[in-house]
Amino acid sequence: MEGDINKTTDVLLRKLWSKLEDVPVNPESEKLESDFLFFEKGVDKYEDVWRWFDNRYPGGVAAILGAE
Repeated sequence: MEGDINKTTDVLLRKLWSKLEDVPVNPESEKLESDFLFFEKGVDKYEDVWRWFDNRYPGGVAAILGAE
């Protein structure tokens, strides 16, 4: 059962990751220009959002990018 939960969590994280593409980001500052999930506008895309995914997805962001 735990494996099923982990698999479901991984699928959910990949779906959330794909939604990040739709969030406008300031090209100079790399800050979000609108809210995303519980991240507020103005949050750094790499320092905050990517780190959140990196800490939760097995293999981190590199693995998510490889799964696309």
